[in-house]
Amino acid sequence: MDWSEERIRKETGWKAFREGQAIARHGKVAGFKRGESLLTGAFKEGRRTIRTVARTGDVLSVECGCAINRESGEICSHGVALLLTAIAEAPAEIEEAPEPVLDGELIASAVRLPESLGNMLSTGRLSAQIDRHQSDPDQADAIFSMWLARNAPGGKFPKLLSLSPDQVEEFLAALAGHQRVSAGSKRVLVSEDRLPPLRLSQSEHRGNRVILSLAASADLAPIRWGKTLGAAASSKEAWLLGRLPVDAPSLVWRDEAAELISSGELELSQDEFLENADAWLDLFQSPLPGWLGRLRFEPAVPQFSLKLEGSLNALDARAEFSYLGLEAQALSANLSVAPGLPKLDGEGVLRMRDSAGEQRGVQRLIKAGFAEGSRRGEFVLRDPDKVLAFLADDLPTLQRAWKVTLGDRLSHVLKSLHVIRPKLESSQSLAWELSFQTDAGKGVPEQKIREILRSGKRSVKTSNGATVAISREIPEVIEPLMADLGIVTREGKIQADRARDILFRTYRRNNQDGLIANEKEEIERVRIPDDLNADLRDYQQVGFSWLVDRLSTLSGALLADEMGLGKTIQTLASVIALKQAGSASTLILVPTSLLGNWQDEIQRFAPKLSFVALHGSGRDKLRDEALKADIILTSYGTMCRDLAFHLKQDYDLLVVDEASLLRNPDSEVSRAVAKLNAQKRLALTGTPVENRLRDLWSIFRVVAPGYLGSKAEFEERYQSGDAADPGLHDRLRLRISPFVLRRTKAEVAKDLPEKIEIDEWLDLDKDTRQTYAAIAKAGLLEIEEMEAKSGGGRMHLLTLLLRLRQLCLDSRLIDDEAKEGAKTQRLIEILSERHQSGGKTLVFSQFRKYLGLIRNSKELADSKVFSLDGSTRNRGELVREFQAHDGPAVFLISLKAGGYGLNLTAADTVIHMDPWWNPAVEAQASDRAHRIGQTQPVTIYKLLTRDSVEERVRRLQASKQGVIDSISGDAAPANWNEADFRSLLD
Repeated sequence: MDWSEERIRKETGWKAFREGQAIARHGKVAGFKRGESLLTGAFKEGRRTIRTVARTGDVLSVECGCAINRESGEICSHGVALLLTAIAEAPAEIEEAPEPVLDGELIASAVRLPESLGNMLSTGRLSAQIDRHQSDPDQADAIFSMWLARNAPGGKFPKLLSLSPDQVEEFLAALAGHQRVSAGSKRVLVSEDRLPPLRLSQSEHRGNRVILSLAASADLAPIRWGKTLGAAASSKEAWLLGRLPVDAPSLVWRDEAAELISSGELELSQDEFLENADAWLDLFQSPLPGWLGRLRFEPAVPQFSLKLEGSLNALDARAEFSYLGLEAQALSANLSVAPGLPKLDGEGVLRMRDSAGEQRGVQRLIKAGFAEGSRRGEFVLRDPDKVLAFLADDLPTLQRAWKVTLGDRLSHVLKSLHVIRPKLESSQSLAWELSFQTDAGKGVPEQKIREILRSGKRSVKTSNGATVAISREIPEVIEPLMADLGIVTREGKIQADRARDILFRTYRRNNQDGLIANEKEEIERVRIPDDLNADLRDYQQVGFSWLVDRLSTLSGALLADEMGLGKTIQTLASVIALKQAGSASTLILVPTSLLGNWQDEIQRFAPKLSFVALHGSGRDKLRDEALKADIILTSYGTMCRDLAFHLKQDYDLLVVDEASLLRNPDSEVSRAVAKLNAQKRLALTGTPVENRLRDLWSIFRVVAPGYLGSKAEFEERYQSGDAADPGLHDRLRLRISPFVLRRTKAEVAKDLPEKIEIDEWLDLDKDTRQTYAAIAKAGLLEIEEMEAKSGGGRMHLLTLLLRLRQLCLDSRLIDDEAKEGAKTQRLIEILSERHQSGGKTLVFSQFRKYLGLIRNSKELADSKVFSLDGSTRNRGELVREFQAHDGPAVFLISLKAGGYGLNLTAADTVIHMDPWWNPAVEAQASDRAHRIGQTQPVTIYKLLTRDSVEERVRRLQASKQGVIDSISGDAAPANWNEADFRSLLD
């Protein structure tokens, strides 16, 4: 068994490891047996015997009779004890010295705290009386005994403890889960996890004051808990102690929050609230009532200024940024403070600092060749060739976006610098003329330019001492682009077709802005069809009009909007418009996992369009009906099996969703789609290029057959081109621009809500569906038998629900040999698209084993992956690294461990894999990204399984909250009955 104590520690939670360590050390494993990758044993807890099985393959899995494992699926202390017992047979493998045990033995203890517990904890100090107890020691006793052994004087059993504020936090943590703690006549329960956020009843903004009111709840008292704040909730029977879900707040905030908890209401100045706004929003449960609920977070736009001085050999720059007319700050890769932010703008908008925007400003200078100087805000450029390139090509662009001030010396130098640039002009429809001119408008013969470039230089000195430089647009873009397009100019005159005409207009519009040719032309607005049952946002109406234009004029289009921007609804609007213009038939190809989504959205947004879904064993009977429908909807796999049928049809419109699936031009699916007959062709994907530029050629073989030439020609020109050619990708983007529309959330942010919530329903595959039905049926029969005999079926029901939820998530959670589930496949698709777009994503699941499966999946091998669960000790370090990481990243988070107290605003997408049945818990987790500091709209995906326990519980959320709470482990069921059971499982 290739397991060490260190590996066990990493794979399991801290608490489970410590408890398991104590159990194994004191020989509590009975009937221990070892098999091939299999360990079994039994544990005695009171009168009850718990049997445990641990499978020790590449991924550790544990099945145990204890409540923790049954309810959460997590590796429990019994599983840890089995593993530690196994490796104890080889003592040399044990890496750590055993923990000290009090007086050399494990002691059961009873802990008595002062009756005035709340008042004492509010001071941060605590006294305690420790008594021996006659019970058999349990795991909680083991943990507390180890704490006493480390902290009690001389390692002796103490009768009385007097704890300083620095000791209280660790003391309370050691008592978490201990069952024999009391204060006077009340039991004391110390929460193993953070307390849930507090509920507000109202929040108000009056003038320059903020008023916060807590909802009526259990009697709460604030308590000091290390560097953060805790609370003590008191009832007639017990105290509940725990940390509040706020990390490392300021001392001022702790005092203010303590006052709010004590009195139930707090009034503070607007500035005081804004100074600690992040901590306040962590403290409260979503959704927030009143003023806070209406408050929108919007980024302030950083205004950049640049002072330049120097010569053609060296440049010195001083860069600054400012917000909203506030004090200017030096621009630096090491982020400085932004005084005055966040700032309230009017009554309902909170302007946030845009740290990512500041960094883009820094990168703009670095990309132009500058390096940071010795002082903040200073940038230097000392390479004469790069200086000339900056002045010729980057400075004009920078002057349009930034406030640029030129020093006297540099202004004088620029008078003797003449830059030759290309100029494209349209003389009449589809007729263009290409010429080359200096900034002063003086024409330069093309032959002269060629002579300079053949010399290996981009500039020459004239007889009067002036410098003539050739803009990089000429050798890097214009000349090779004309070659790519096969255009030979005659005295600069070009006769273009419709696609090239659009291309030239795009170039002329964007050639002074980085040469990245995203289509942003003014398209004549097309009237939204009355039959579309939806209101389109402004950017969606632009996209719909663009689609109608391109499909009508070029017969092909690639809609590459970022995820969450509504490619489906724009497509359906276009289908309706084309039908009204005479189109009769549309074939839509989608991944199997998205068939249900497309059916739902057609019915929802285009109810007057008739459609037939050709899928499944009975589809042959639907073919005649399908040919009469407006839309035929089918999966890629089914289309390949039905290819002979589809090749007999001549469709008016072919739509391929998730077109990146066609990226391998030699695959069966890609070749089959390319053979289909269609007058117009539309591809939808957020990632037109995933791995190689050949991906794009494969999609364009469908969108615009022949436009990019043969595969061999394309690969020779682009795929096998000179990697050092700086204009190669720019030319390709420009070439495909007539057919491609790409918008990101950042571009259309003002047109989006702060949160975009998407429920995505998926279907179980045939084998998993059969397994699901069999488990549910057998489970119900067993529950009925147990109820008939002893009425003890309730706990078995929870175990059954747990197994069904795991099956909905991924079959491998209950069968290591099973194939990955539909949810996992969809997750990988989303993360692949996010990786290509450079975005950061949070993935939440209740099941730590599942997060391990995802973390180790080969599809994420090239991604930066962070992971956080109950065993994570360096939460703060991980958060800082994720926030600062430059590039795409994925953060896998255990919902219970990471649902509170994390600031992860670098992410703008959240994915819930197995939604928590209590919507408030789910919303709180989503707010790890949607919170103060977020500068983009946040897209929240909830992946749900159709016709399963997940769908049924969603229907019960409002009417049967007790059932929901019991499943989530939050409370006992309030209104549970047999009808509820069967509504979840039948």
